[in-house]
Amino acid sequence: MAETNGDSVLSLFALYCGITEDEAEKYSPLCAAASAEISARKRENCGGEGESALCRCAAALAFYKKALIDAGCCKGSFSAGDIKVSESTDNLPAARELFKETAAASAAYLKDDGFVFGVIGA
Repeated sequence: MAETNGDSVLSLFALYCGITEDEAEKYSPLCAAASAEISARKRENCGGEGESALCRCAAALAFYKKALIDAGCCKGSFSAGDIKVSESTDNLPAARELFKETAAASAAYLKDDGFVFGVIGA
């Protein structure tokens, strides 16, 4: 089972974060972990046709994890008189939605790992 392309995941992560690829380099361990997590869920019979969708999913997962980290950190703010500047960490809902959408688009290439509740016999 091949892993997702790390360079593609990092490039997409940079795009999702609105940063350059050079700035994204410091997040390469986060992207590699997200890529490994998605690769571990890849279906055995999945060929190369799902690679693009899986890369998008891995990048979105890394973006979501970064948003979770950012939300847990104290971000600085500065006030001077009536002017206040603060760093926003408000991309958590958007990051979560992006990951859900890319995971849904990748569903055909990922193993089912959800809990199923049903009735056996009637």
